[in-house]
Amino acid sequence: MTSDRYRFGEQTRRGPLGSLRAGQAAVAVGGAGWAVAMIDLAPSGGGAVAALLGLAAAAVAASVPVAGLTLEQWAPVGAGWALARLRGLARWRRPPGGADGVVVALPARAAAATPRVIRAVRPAPPRELRDVRIVGLPYRGRTIGAVSERGGRRLTLVLVGRAPGFALADESEQQQRLAVWARC
Repeated sequence: MTSDRYRFGEQTRRGPLGSLRAGQAAVAVGGAGWAVAMIDLAPSGGGAVAALLGLAAAAVAASVPVAGLTLEQWAPVGAGWALARLRGLARWRRPPGGADGVVVALPARAAAATPRVIRAVRPAPPRELRDVRIVGLPYRGRTIGAVSERGGRRLTLVLVGRAPGFALADESEQQQRLAVWARC
């Protein structure tokens, strides 16, 4: 039995504009519009320099990746962050106290006395996470963690599995492997 390895290339991304994304096309049109406007407003050497700088900036924004995304792809992320800051939704602070939200007072002679709870503080997560809980589920004699949302109606968890060559196996082999995995 040979252990051949197959590596597939990246998925091609083609759309109506070929490999050009709509955001890239919009930035290119904006850069061209800037260039035309600069030459129209200042038909001189300075206008030509401003037009070329605008075209170069548009080319960089549409094609040079920063942390895996181009600047035109970062624009919606930055705009959402700025909007959240303006609306006061970008800050989330943990309530005072320990990890469980309990504020504890220690007496002056802490070595001799036990600490007492002043107040228990309920966690105040951001609005997007208010209905999300981490729950424990029994699985094969152990407990695994899952994310519960919408009042426990939806659970999300990740199980690691390895399936070497599954996608390349024929349908009957895939069915046999699924049957073995279902018994685990």
